[in-house]
Parts: sequence; structure tokens; C-alpha cells
Amino acid sequence: MKRKWKWGLFLGTPLMVYGVVVAQATLHVRAMLREQVGIESRISGIVFPLGIGMAVIGSDVAWSHESNRFSADMLWLSGMNAGSGIMETVWVKNFILVMGTDTVTASEVHVQGLEVAAFETAVTGQSFLSQKPFSLLRGKDLRFSSKGDVATFSRLDISLGEHGQVVDARAEDGQILKISGAFANFSDVQFSGLAWPVLAGLAGLDVMSSPYPLKKLDVQGVVAQGSKGEKLSCGHCSLLNHGDDGMADLIGENLVFMPVPDGSFRELLPDGMTGNLSLRLAYDRNTRVLVFDPLRVETLNGILDVEMKLGNVPDVQAGNPGLLFAGGVTLIKFSGTFEDSGLLLGILQRRAEKLEISMAMQAETLIKDIAGLSGGRDSEIRSRRILQDQMIPFLTHPDGVSVVFQPVKPIPLLGLCVALSLQPELVLPLLERGDLVLDRKRH
Repeated sequence: MKRKWKWGLFLGTPLMVYGVVVAQATLHVRAMLREQVGIESRISGIVFPLGIGMAVIGSDVAWSHESNRFSADMLWLSGMNAGSGIMETVWVKNFILVMGTDTVTASEVHVQGLEVAAFETAVTGQSFLSQKPFSLLRGKDLRFSSKGDVATFSRLDISLGEHGQVVDARAEDGQILKISGAFANFSDVQFSGLAWPVLAGLAGLDVMSSPYPLKKLDVQGVVAQGSKGEKLSCGHCSLLNHGDDGMADLIGENLVFMPVPDGSFRELLPDGMTGNLSLRLAYDRNTRVLVFDPLRVETLNGILDVEMKLGNVPDVQAGNPGLLFAGGVTLIKFSGTFEDSGLLLGILQRRAEKLEISMAMQAETLIKDIAGLSGGRDSEIRSRRILQDQMIPFLTHPDGVSVVFQPVKPIPLLGLCVALSLQPELVLPLLERGDLVLDRKRH
């Protein structure tokens, strides 16, 4: 877009800087576009040339265009290269940036390698962001607001690589507050990987669709609350992506989950659930097989171990994790072991008390809900007997149980989940064929 620039320069008192006399000036700029859209800018300070470009030291800086505006108490710009559109150093103090319904404020921001072209189209109302808008960003006391959602950080450091991938990022003392009432607090987050446009949330991209997947994530002191009042806190969580070998480890320590305050689950679990989580993922891009080996949830009152093998899984490095439940993903094997040390027993006892029935009657009712106890073919009767023999004693006096499911051939994961939720009695033929094996484990 062609611009016509009108410049007004008002000289003030001369100032000595490093032995060189420069002009203290108030620079007033008005740009007229073809559509007669006005852009007002104001810099009170110093403008002087450098060997690699122009430098500006300014105070009382302001810029405005329609509903967009920028202001700062102090501004330092240096190394402006008109050819590349890259500014070597930008330092701003106590600034406000408003772009439509989005607002950013900070007490201090330091940027290196700022690509000015990344922001040009914002003036014309277009939505675009460079693959690499900067090399290094450091901010203090930042606040981001967009349509009622607010995020704040006492410190934010982001370093981008040659192609816009996050080399290293760290945020301290952060809070994310949604207009729905949900929020998350954390004391420290560090990560690497992901491409900048994905991090910026442009065009609805998912974080897993980046050509630069998340390599490392380390989070300290997280407290999150959903819009209905459910809470999850984590003392320390970490994710390590081993890269080309397709391995990843996830660890969560000191996890505390509190259900929705007025929900039925809260009645069964009034004190919530506390424990640790660990998970190792292994993905083979050649066979498209994803293995969870193992997933362990260890609480004060019970331990759950799960191993699972899935087939026909899209590349988890470049695909949406939700694709695990796509129609093509198949279940090859599932095995799980649960050792109860009071967790399940407490839930079943509270549920029985609420229904005013005995533990034995409750167990029988649950089995009926799964498979029913009416007559049928001999195979169905045998399957029901297996279910009764193993599960009724466990549901009456929980101790330990193992479940192994290995179908003769892989079956669609999504179809299996939907079918069992709608018709739980379908578990009977699985038991009859031996695809599903239940075994009560006594301590």
C-alpha cells in the first residue's frame, strides 16, 4: 500500500551524548494512506544515526490508529535496517498496546531481532504474524487480555531459533483467568519446541500440529480450577520428548484432584484424590504403533498400572492427540492392574450408604448393570458366571484385580468405546472367547 508521509520536526535544547551533540526533539509524524486513514505518532526524545542504522531514544511515546494504540514512558530503538525490516534492539518501559479487543501491558520489555514487517499488516486490519517475529523476548510484569480472558506473568523469556521454533522459554508467577471462571496459576514453567505461530495460537492451530513438537516441559506449583469448581494441583510436572526415537516420558508429582463441589462424584470422594502419575510413550513411525508402557497412578489408597498398545496411529509428533480416537485407530492389547488400599472401598461404602443398601447388594446391582443376570445361551451364562465369580467378591471387599484384553485381531478403539458404553452386555462374548480375562488379586 502506497503511503504519503508528512514529517514535522521540532528541535529543542541540544544534548551531549558520548561527546557528540545531537538534537533533543519532538518528532510528530502523520501518515496519510490512499484511503485517507490517519496514523498519529509522537516521540519526545533523541534521534541520531548509527553505523548500522538509526537509533531512537524516546520518552512519552504514543502511536494510534483507529481502535489500535501504543504508548510508553521510555523507548529505545537501535539498528533499524530498512532493507530487511529487522530492528536489532527494542527496549520499552511501562507500555500499553491495544489492538482491537486485545491489550498487552508491561513494566519492561526487551526484544532483539524484531521483525517490523510482522506488524505492518496489523495497521491495515489483516491477520498475519511472521514465522519468526523476534529472536529474543524478555518481559516483566506482563498482562495479556483478550475478550475477557486474562493472562499475567511476573517474568516471561522466549528465545526463537532460525525457523521460528522455541529454543527456550520460561514464565514465572503466572495466572490465566478465563471469563467462564476457570483459572490456572503456576510458579514456574520452562519448555522448548513448538513453532511460534502455534504458540501464538494463530488460525486455530493445535499445539501438536507444529513441525517442531514440544521437546521439554517442566512446570512447578500448578493450581487449576474448572468453570464448575473442580480443582487440580500439581507440585511438579514434567514432559520429556526424546525426539527421533519416538519415546516420551510424563511425570506428575504431588497431584491433588478435587471433584465438582456439588457433583455426585464429590460425595463419593469428599477428600479428593492425591497421588503421583508416570507415563512412558513409545511410537514407531514405521509400524504406526503407539505403546503406553506403563501408565502408573499411585495414590495414598491405591495403585493403578496400565499397559496399552494401539495400532494405525497418526504421527503423534505432527498430528492432533485427539486423533487417537479417530475411526482408524485400533486397540491391539490392553492390560490393567489395580491394587486397592482403601480408595475404592471408601467410594463403594459411601455409595451403598447413600442408596441404603448393603455392599453385597450393591455389587450384584453393578454386575446386573454391566451384563444382566437373566437366562440366555450357555455361553452367555458361562460368561456371566465368570463376571460374577471374579467381580462380586472384589466389589464387596476390594483388594486387587487385573484385566487383560487382547482381541484375536485389532479392533477400532472408538467403535469399542461407543459399543460398550451403549451396550455393556457386549463384554460377555469377549469373556467367552477369552479375549477378555478378569482375575481377582488378593493381597
